[in-house]
Amino acid sequence: MQWIKRILVVFSFYILLTASSCFAVTLEATNITEDKLSCYRIYIVPEVEKNTFVDNLEKEIEVFGDNYTFDSYTYEGGTTTDSIDITTTKKITSKTNNLEDIIKHLGTSINYEKDGYTGEYLLNTQNIQIVTNNNGFREDLIEETINYTGLERNDLDFIPKQTVKDGLTLDLLNVEWEVETTKMIGEYEVANLYTAKCYYAGKQRIDYPDTYSVTAEYIGTATKEIENPYTYKVKYIKIEEKGSEQVPEVVKENNLFPIVGGTTGIILIILFLFSKNVTVYNYRNGKYVKVGKTRIHRNNKISLTRYSFLETTNKYKLEFSKKLTSKLKGKMITISKGNQKVKVLVNTNNEKYSIETRI
Repeated sequence: MQWIKRILVVFSFYILLTASSCFAVTLEATNITEDKLSCYRIYIVPEVEKNTFVDNLEKEIEVFGDNYTFDSYTYEGGTTTDSIDITTTKKITSKTNNLEDIIKHLGTSINYEKDGYTGEYLLNTQNIQIVTNNNGFREDLIEETINYTGLERNDLDFIPKQTVKDGLTLDLLNVEWEVETTKMIGEYEVANLYTAKCYYAGKQRIDYPDTYSVTAEYIGTATKEIENPYTYKVKYIKIEEKGSEQVPEVVKENNLFPIVGGTTGIILIILFLFSKNVTVYNYRNGKYVKVGKTRIHRNNKISLTRYSFLETTNKYKLEFSKKLTSKLKGKMITISKGNQKVKVLVNTNNEKYSIETRI
């Protein structure tokens, strides 16, 4: 159980090393100057990562076989304020056409809030349209009853045919005669004086008050804060090699280590798991240029995804170590990059197997 714990510790350490450089940024481009003395990387960095981006940045990188060290950086972008013009109308019915009263009824501003934008509409007092509404009229019956007394005859000629009430002329519509006094003529009693009960009436037109349809225009500006990612341009300078000495690899490519008891065996197993036995080249300017080394997985798969940002073309060459070539002869391998896959049969009599492919 002790050796299992040690393996887990080593794996955990490896995962932490890998995770330390995996933050939420996007590498957009890698450009090298013609003299190969400088390398520029363009990163897209979200707002939340801005404060930690530089600290987590790789300080030394390898591009097409050359080593570069961090020099400086510049950036642009970040949160901006976007503004839009807004306009709307408001309609009301007013009892008055007085502009000051109408403006009080309308209100001079309206709040705006939509799709993240906030602002305020302001009343355009120079563009208020007022239309008069004629609401019609009604007719009221005006009546008046007048009694005329002391009339010697019950004759309409002695009665006014019209009368005036509150400035309105009323017409005589009906008369009721009553005997006021009588007198004796011979043996007969006859009427002496009459009372005329006169009924006058007429129609009066009453206009309903006018109302006013008001259409008002409101204009203004609304704004919204937009979080744009930052664009960082990171400069690296080439590390000049001292002499032509090459640092030997600690672990031989794809060696099959014997299982040895104790701590030594555990170390050999770990080194074997992390050994790189495939050299990766990308076709550039008419020749293949080394871009890095990787290892083949237990399921005979090789992933080139990590090199996609370095590629100039989609043409790759893979070169296997001697041990790996011997192990995989006559077997099918899978080469992948992103969602693309290519299957190849390792069919060779050479000590080292190499393959050219487009992916």
